[in-house]
Amino acid sequence: MLLHDQLTHILGLGSYSGIDQDKIRIETTCSNQFRNDFVEGNSYQEVKIKPLFQPTPLAKFSQGIGNSYCNLVS
Repeated sequence: MLLHDQLTHILGLGSYSGIDQDKIRIETTCSNQFRNDFVEGNSYQEVKIKPLFQPTPLAKFSQGIGNSYCNLVS
């Protein structure tokens, strides 16, 4: 469906249980890695995400998207 509709933006929302879980995390990178395997290619690649929002006292920029499904979609 994502390929068919050719969306310009996708907003992913999910829960976070880390040390600063009282803040909203705004991810700024994604990679081609999902569950320690490469989705595409044979080497690690990382892409910057241009944030749609600016951080506030209740939100922060982060680079911890890791092996999550959000990273797979990104």
